[in-house]
Amino acid sequence: MRTITLVASITILLGLLAGCSGGDHAPRTPARQPVNAVMTITWPTRGRLIPQQTQSITITIKDAQGALIDQQTAARPTDAITSTVQLGAFAGWNVVSAVAYPTADGTGTPLALKADVGVNAITGQPLKLSIIMDSTITRLAVTAPTNRLTIGKTLQCTATAYDAQDRIVLTTPNQMMWDSLNDAVATVDNTGVVTAKSTGAAVITATDGESLMEGQLAFTVSVPKRVKYEYVSTLGFGTAASAVNMQFGNTTCIQIAPNGEVWVEDTNDGIHRFAPTGTYLGTIKYPADIAYSSSFAFSKQGQVYVVSSLDSAVYSLDDSNTFTKVIDASSEALYSLMGITTTGDGNIFLSDNSGGKVLIYNEAGNLVRTKNQTEWSELAPVCFATDNKGFVYMTDTYTGYGYPRGYVVKMLSNGDTVGTWSTDVSPLDGGISSAGSIAVDNIGHVLVTDYKNKRVDVFTDQGELLTTFNAADALGGSFDMPQGIAADANGNVYVGDRGWGSKSRVMKFRMVPVDDGGLDVTVD
Repeated sequence: MRTITLVASITILLGLLAGCSGGDHAPRTPARQPVNAVMTITWPTRGRLIPQQTQSITITIKDAQGALIDQQTAARPTDAITSTVQLGAFAGWNVVSAVAYPTADGTGTPLALKADVGVNAITGQPLKLSIIMDSTITRLAVTAPTNRLTIGKTLQCTATAYDAQDRIVLTTPNQMMWDSLNDAVATVDNTGVVTAKSTGAAVITATDGESLMEGQLAFTVSVPKRVKYEYVSTLGFGTAASAVNMQFGNTTCIQIAPNGEVWVEDTNDGIHRFAPTGTYLGTIKYPADIAYSSSFAFSKQGQVYVVSSLDSAVYSLDDSNTFTKVIDASSEALYSLMGITTTGDGNIFLSDNSGGKVLIYNEAGNLVRTKNQTEWSELAPVCFATDNKGFVYMTDTYTGYGYPRGYVVKMLSNGDTVGTWSTDVSPLDGGISSAGSIAVDNIGHVLVTDYKNKRVDVFTDQGELLTTFNAADALGGSFDMPQGIAADANGNVYVGDRGWGSKSRVMKFRMVPVDDGGLDVTVD
């Protein structure tokens, strides 16, 4: 049980004895004869020194044998700091107890109490007591409609205080302190609203700032099984009257910068930068050394790497927009250098689409591994994406048997394969016809552009198809050739549609969970 530091300063003044003291009027020895008394309570400022909900204090006085002498309730004044009440007659050794209540008449569940404080009452002398009271709260229960959430969902937690008799004790909401023991999975604001951020387990705690009693509730956060994607806007640049407004030459790759900017590679121009709102921020022009680029990537540290297919090289971009060659793969007999991604441990993955190779370099630019067609029966690697757990995903499109067939390959950061998925059936039955670009969103969904079917396929990280979407709901027609794709930390997806009226566009979509998958429970 925690302690409320100080409830009130209580002064009890006993009356003076009347009578003769002899002819010389010598002072008498202080008497212990019972007399009436006046009790004055000085109330402290509301806050840590007293439960904010306290509206009265009841004082009980008993003699040394436990017999009741008097009991009085002092209501908290509305416009003063003291309360005065009359007490019955008493003197000598006695015991005083005090109880704080949420009502002015001393009823309701007690908020704090202190029992049997011994006092020695001497007639004619003020008796000052500073009573330290204990909170009556013995436990704090945190409850919610469910303790299972899916990413992006929110719910309200409630903290309820109970005493030893399991009665609810009134608390003050602004004195309740909320915290999450795993902010990466779930956060909580100062009113108890929980927001699910990523898969895993999190414990939400509530602490009553007056009693310091603490309660907890454990949550499990999972990926929503049913989602849909709603059209938000189309990115563009230039003025409204410009012929290039909302148009690009060739949107081959889209990436989200560490600061949230949307970077769109246009092989005819360079990299266009946009704010998350869609405002055009400028273009980073490619030098003559970079030609036939089809992708770029950010490292975990924010370094930018750009692929140049013409000279089989990778260039880095510094803060002054200067490009420097950091990987020279010209000696590897490559056919068409295409995709690139980076891992948290500094490795750089490159794909040679026509050559059927995956090359892995370290941060120093040294080749550490080559994966080729001997590791897959059919390999035409296209693009990469890395999730927040360190897994690398690669699209692989094979063009045999009369129609293209797409694959997704899941790898560790060293290149070891941990899973693949595909559907060796007609694309009309849900198979990936042509796996193009790939992205992984903040909740682990794997998004693949399927340019033959003119749609985006959305999978779990284990390859379970969740949904597909296209542009029909947005502009009255499907994608022309969806290619580049990226997902930001807020559930937004950006799709590059190559070849709309001989130009390209970038469309922004928002993921919306359809079913939170929660289970209604009550957890104390």
